[in-house]
This record gives sequence, C-alpha cells and structure tokens, in this order.
Amino acid sequence: MLPIANVFRTVRFVLLFTIATLPFAMASLGEESVAPNSVDEAETAEEWIRGNLDDLEIRLKGDILLPSGEPATNPSVSAKLNRRTVSETLPVTVTGNQYEVWLPVHRQDWYAVRIDAVSADGSQRSDLTIDRVRLRQTAIDGLPITLRHCVRTVTVRAVQDGSPVAKANVKLEMSTGHVMIKRTGDDGSAAFDLLSDEQLRAITTWTDNPWFGGFYFDREPIRDPDAETHTVTLHECRPLKIHVVDGDNIPVSGIRFQFQVGTPPPFYNLMGTIDASEMVTDDQGDAVFKWFPDWENHSCYVDLDDNQWFQVDKGKWVINDFLVRVEQKRKRVKVSGVLKRTKGSKAGFTIQLRSFQGERLRRSDVLLSVTDKEGRFVADVLPGATYCVCVNDTKFTSDMIDLIPAPDDGREPTPIILDIQRSAALEIQVTAGENHRPLPNQQLLVCQTHVFSWLKNGQKEYGSGTRASWVRTNEDGGAVVHVQPGKELEVSILDPNWRVEEKIPVVVGQPNKLTIHREFDEPRTILGVCVKGDHKEIDFSTLTVVAGSIDGRFPGTVTVSVRNDGVFSFNTMATRVAVIAYSEDGDWGGIVTVDQPQRMLRVMLQPTISFRGRLLSRDEEPIAGRSVNAFVSVEVDQESDQDPLDPLDTSIEWKRLKVKTDAEGYYTIEKLPVGASLRLHSESTEPNDSHSLGEVNLSAETANSVKVNVLDE
Repeated sequence: MLPIANVFRTVRFVLLFTIATLPFAMASLGEESVAPNSVDEAETAEEWIRGNLDDLEIRLKGDILLPSGEPATNPSVSAKLNRRTVSETLPVTVTGNQYEVWLPVHRQDWYAVRIDAVSADGSQRSDLTIDRVRLRQTAIDGLPITLRHCVRTVTVRAVQDGSPVAKANVKLEMSTGHVMIKRTGDDGSAAFDLLSDEQLRAITTWTDNPWFGGFYFDREPIRDPDAETHTVTLHECRPLKIHVVDGDNIPVSGIRFQFQVGTPPPFYNLMGTIDASEMVTDDQGDAVFKWFPDWENHSCYVDLDDNQWFQVDKGKWVINDFLVRVEQKRKRVKVSGVLKRTKGSKAGFTIQLRSFQGERLRRSDVLLSVTDKEGRFVADVLPGATYCVCVNDTKFTSDMIDLIPAPDDGREPTPIILDIQRSAALEIQVTAGENHRPLPNQQLLVCQTHVFSWLKNGQKEYGSGTRASWVRTNEDGGAVVHVQPGKELEVSILDPNWRVEEKIPVVVGQPNKLTIHREFDEPRTILGVCVKGDHKEIDFSTLTVVAGSIDGRFPGTVTVSVRNDGVFSFNTMATRVAVIAYSEDGDWGGIVTVDQPQRMLRVMLQPTISFRGRLLSRDEEPIAGRSVNAFVSVEVDQESDQDPLDPLDTSIEWKRLKVKTDAEGYYTIEKLPVGASLRLHSESTEPNDSHSLGEVNLSAETANSVKVNVLDE
C-alpha cells in the first residue's frame, strides 16, 4: 500500500496470512463474548506446547478419516512450513490413523503450516493450511482430517517446437499451496487427479536438457484454470550467472535466494520455480541457473532468503550476467514481554509486532512471537522503531498498544506488557438475492486498526497497525468472530468473483451483528445495442463487444459478438457496468458506462482516433527505439464510501499495446476508442523496471496534441 504524499500521512498495513482451509469450529451464534479468564480443560492441560522461549513448539494432531468417517488405514501424512520463499518439510509421526507434528513457533521465518494426507492407494487425499493466528486454538481442539475423493482429471501436455516431449517434469501448484509433480509419458502428457474445489495456480515444466516452460493462471495472457487440458511450451535455455555483491562491490558468499524468470513486458508472466531455483552463492558471490530461456528479452528477479542480508535493488544486467546488490541487516535488540491473565493458560498466544520504520524504504517490519507457559515472549526489534503490539487470536484479544521497545538513545529496552481482555462476539451473516439466500463458504477478512505516530527526520508521521484474521461462513451463511470491543471493525469479502467491504462499531455487552448482502443471487442478462448514427457504412457483423463490472465488486470481463441488427447481451451481477464496442478493422468504436442498468444500453459508434507522444532524455535529446506499453481501459471514479487507501477496482482493461519510438523520439498509438483511458509506461535502462508516462483520457483534443515525457536517466 503506497503512502500518501503528506508529512501527516495516514498509512495502513495488513499482514495477510494464508487463508486457512479447515472447517472452522467457532463459537455458536448465540455466544456474546469470551471472558478473559475463562478456563478450558484442554487448554490448561498444556500438553500441546513444550519448550522454552528459544525452542518453543506447538503440537498439531488428529485422526485421518475416510470420506465415510471410518478411520483411514496406513495413510501418509506430510507437513510443510509455508515461508516467503522456500517451504520446509517437518517430521510427522503417524500411528495407525493418527498423526502428530510439532511446529517451531519460536522461529520468525514462516507464516503458516500445510498438512497433506493421502490414502494408502492414493485415490483420496486432503490438505489443510493453518495460519499462525489459528494455531493455538487448533492445537487445543485437535485437527482431524477427512480424506476426499478426487473427482476430475487435468492433463498437461509438454511440447517443444510443436512436438511432444517425453519424460519432462511437470509441476502443478494449487491455490492452496499443494504441489504435485509427475513425468510425461511417451505422448508428452501427464495426468493429475484433482479435488472438486481445487484451483490451479501455476504449471511449470522442465527437462534435464535443459528446457524450461510454464505460466501462472492469474497473469496474462489469461488461461482457463478449469480447462481439462493445458499445453506448456518448453524453451531452449542457457546458463545464467547471478552475481551478488555488497555496497563496496565485494562478492558475498553464502547468500540463499530463489530465482524467478518470466516473459518480458507487458505481461511479466512467471514460469514458476523448480528445485534448481533455490541457490546459494559460492566464494565468488556467484550462482548459476541453467534453465534460463534463451530469449532476447526476459523479466526476472531474485528473492533473498537470508537472515543477515537484504536486497538493495532489483538487479541489473552486466553484459550477460545478472548483478544483485545486497546490504547487511541492522543489528537488532532482543526485548521481552509478558501476557497477563489471572485464570487459564497463558501459553501459545500469538503476539504480533509491526513497525512502519523497516530496514528498507516503504517496507514495514513485521514480527510474530508466541508466549510460553508463563506468558513470556521475546522479539528481536529494530532500535528506535515504534511498534504496534497486540494479541492476535481466534477467541481472545488484548488492547492494541504502541511503544518503542528498544530506544536508540542508550536507555534500557522497555518491557512489553499485554492483558488478555474480554472479547466481544460479532455475528456475521452473508446473503444474496431477493430471498436473502445464505451464502456458505465465503472467505471473510476481519480487521481492527490502531492509529499511532512516530518521528521521522524530526517530523511526526501517522499510521495504523491492523489486527487481521480470516474466517469462513458456515452452511447457513453465518460466522462468529471474537474481537476487541470499543473499536471499529472492517469486514471484507475477497472472493475471486466478489469483493465488498463493510464497517461496524463493536460494543461490549450488546449484540453485534453485521449482514452483508449481495443484491443479485445469480447473474442477470443485460441487453445492449450498437448505434451507427450517421455512419451507415458500419457493418454490425464485424463488431465485438467487451463488457465488465466497474463497481469494484465483481471482477472480470466478457467478450460477446453482435447480431446483424446491432443487438448484444451479456450476464453480470454488477450494479455498474462498462461496455466497449469495436470493429474488426479498428476503424470504429464506442464506449458507454451505466449505473443500475435497467433498460437496453446504447453504444454510439464513432471513428477511432490516434494518440501521439514523445520521449526525451534529461538533456532533451530524443530517445529513439524505446518501447512504450499502453494499457487501454475504461475507468470511472470510485464510490464515495470506499477506502481511499485501499480502493476497489473501478475499471476494465480492454487491450495492451506496444509501440516503439522513431528516430525523433515520437511514437503513435492508432485506432483507439474515444472515451477510453490510456496508461503509458516506457522501458527503462534498468532490468525489470519501467517509467510511468502518466494517464490520458482520450478525446478529440488529445488526438491533436503530443504528450512529451522527459525521462530521468
């Protein structure tokens, strides 16, 4: 989230944990609150936690069950820590149909754990992801896993120059983080069995030759993750040397990092990672990636996984090598804290600490600590930084405080003291349509914020720390969350097909209820017609229409054809829509945006226009042969009640175009519809970087002008 350009700016940071996919066993809808000192027998037994602050562990265990509810026979279970780069496998003990795994909660370098269970014959499986906020209560309650039948098959074809590639490695990554790897047969294909609700996130293929290929489904060009067959093209590769140096250009050895490579602008579609993507620099500061596609242009980056160093820049090309600069991290100070609670266990609570004064510009410092059986916790903080500190738990809460735990003026570190407080229960109901049908399995992000200040260069700045957690609605469309009373609460639905935000004050001792309602239960049909006006020569059969939501709540667009009489239709649940109509030759186009469409939309067609621009150097010399990327879209202003720091998307993208400047630095983008918005970027001399050239709303006036940009390079 970008800071507002103001000394007294307000910024907000939300730590988004991986969404837990387990069926939540939360409080009943009638429960109003949880007393801070209420006692639970399983909680106070504390068999689920062991160790001291420097080796503290929490246990997850449960039964593995067949879909029928019967105990599974000889299941296999694996557990992996989800880290920012490389996941880490943990030892799991399986006895009969029961599993047990101990998690190193004293460590900072992971944010969730994923547990995969598979039946003995491989026909049934399940995977669950638990974030650190839910870890304590899950350890107390136990985590049974019910295996599920795979119901669909996805086939991946690996090809090179159009021919099938046998014995190629194929890696499927799901949206949950679950990974499957197989080898293609003689026909160049590999088949994978998926669960009913599993969504593909990425496909990566590679051979020992080496050839490499792959793509992510959420990056353009967009591919259908629900398709039964996918084809991946393998590309010939060359070795790439990544050279890592410090600020004095001295090579740095032992740097661990993950390397990602993808297609060049404008799409930047990554190809995914393989085992060889995880590398460590040698004594010369070098590491070699052999699967680097032998293309003229690429997008690539290095993601450091190192406790001592951080990356200074995005990296740059030096002849044929990729140079990365690193800087040693600041020395931290270990501070201690204590959680107070008169009755009940103090163990296993997640303490989150967040500061906007991170080691890198515009980067926050986010820490998680866990209390031991005495309620003690420790954290390694940055000297002089102000942190927002609180308990983040599914049942209990604390006040959100801010302090400087480790002053940088020679004073002793300040102990952090938190008190478990009585939480307030908020009942959430999610419905849709005229009959208010309950919507089950909706992912809800629940946030409470605390505004605080800090000094930067002698001036006061403001920000807000956020306590965030996830919950899913049950079969009745309901959910209960336990939050701190007296603070406003923001609840968001971040479904891939629906996004909405609601705010509510939370009051202790009173029923707190929030209903989130979607106006339409099912997509409705919108009719439209293209109008020629005085341009009788337009042939409706050559027209195509792109339509989509611009209310910020229903992402995505549809492309439909136009009948011979100019009529078209599309389905949507949006309350605010945009339509772009254009002819096959690009000579004609029209745009319309409508709120609450009730009657037939009318799209007035008119001749398309051209846009001209020019690039100059800082010495006002023309920049020739430079690529300019244009993103053509329809945009409207966001609604007044939306958060200006986190606005909903109120635009639809139509096209991405790429042109080059001529010898005088001029470029021309042709056949653009009047009323569209044009976002312009030019390539930079630095790798993986670009220059923003601004945004233009296309009109007859812009067609007769030239936009000049001076690049500071």
